[in-house]
Amino acid sequence: MTTSSPDNSRSLPITQNLELVRQEYQYNYTHIPPIPMVNQLPNQENFTTRWTFLLAQQLREIFINTLITNRGDRSSKSVRDQVKRFILEALFKGAIPAKVSVIARLFQIIPQFLIQGISKDFHELDDLFFSLFKTNGLLIFRDSLNRITALLDKGHPTGHVNSLKDYQKLFTTIELPAIAKTFDQDQVFAYMQVAGYNPLVIKRVKSPGANFPVEDTHYQAVMGSDDSLAAAGQEGRLYLADYQILDGGIQTLDYLVDAATLIIFTASAQHAAVNFPQKDLMSYAPAFPLAGYVSASINGEVSEQDYLNLLPPLEQAQQQFNLLTLLGSIYYNQLGEYPKSHFANPKVQILLQKFQSRLQQIEITINQRNLHRPTYEYLLPSKIPQSINI
Repeated sequence: MTTSSPDNSRSLPITQNLELVRQEYQYNYTHIPPIPMVNQLPNQENFTTRWTFLLAQQLREIFINTLITNRGDRSSKSVRDQVKRFILEALFKGAIPAKVSVIARLFQIIPQFLIQGISKDFHELDDLFFSLFKTNGLLIFRDSLNRITALLDKGHPTGHVNSLKDYQKLFTTIELPAIAKTFDQDQVFAYMQVAGYNPLVIKRVKSPGANFPVEDTHYQAVMGSDDSLAAAGQEGRLYLADYQILDGGIQTLDYLVDAATLIIFTASAQHAAVNFPQKDLMSYAPAFPLAGYVSASINGEVSEQDYLNLLPPLEQAQQQFNLLTLLGSIYYNQLGEYPKSHFANPKVQILLQKFQSRLQQIEITINQRNLHRPTYEYLLPSKIPQSINI
């Protein structure tokens, strides 16, 4: 039996093809023992032009939003002037690397900035960010981005807030997440446990179990004396979020199948379920503050200002907003979708068609259920990338 490379340029016996793949993917077991990590990705695994441009577009949106928040007003002309001044400042202060290819691109862009001005959609910034990343690579781009961020942070809001409206001011050109209007409602808090940013550790149980020794006295202190754990378990009202870490070795074919399935699921569906809510939900710091920023008061009355002081200060909230908006915004490729000639083996084609058909059925089921409940779309197969891509 033979197989072929994705570009269908050659046909080789499977054993020989496997040896070629092993040469391309050299694993190192010493970085984080005993986890195998690839030393260097093959060229075909590098970032594509389309992915890089998606990243550039998202960076531009975050940049404009942050610039307005930290440095000025929202009027269109004023923002364009601020962008122009900031890019010149970044260039003169060395935040943008003095590399020939980047400088050449800047000399193409800057005359347009100075003479014609910047377009209303700021697409010139997409080209600039794209050029910085594509011509410098990830490490130099990251260093440059850190320098740009340091300049951009001048004038950023700081300190604890006096009102939740202070957090809303961080959202100038990027839309305020819908969760900002409902996060303090009990129903939404409960819903977040099954449809929030980490919905895959909760399961329905008949009883808490030995690893969670809650008793009726604890339960009834919250739910009332006319209810019990036994009744809740029998009626399907008892849920447990289990964060216990499980481990084990690959010993059988069935175990290998389960392990491979878990890897694929974790890098695709599970990652989508926890990654994309970062923008829609977690970018609004009061709803998901990630930590308490002062000691909690346990004695006496608690005021609204005590609550606000517990939330992130504005500089931390802005960093959370920028980072999680970026992480939760890049949708690239789709689970189960491959170029026509990607798999030459007919056995793979048959299995792929079955997989795609099952994904379509799941999509239909989720859409039907969404007609009768708050919409949940993070596990729609059409919105799940093939793997982690940000």
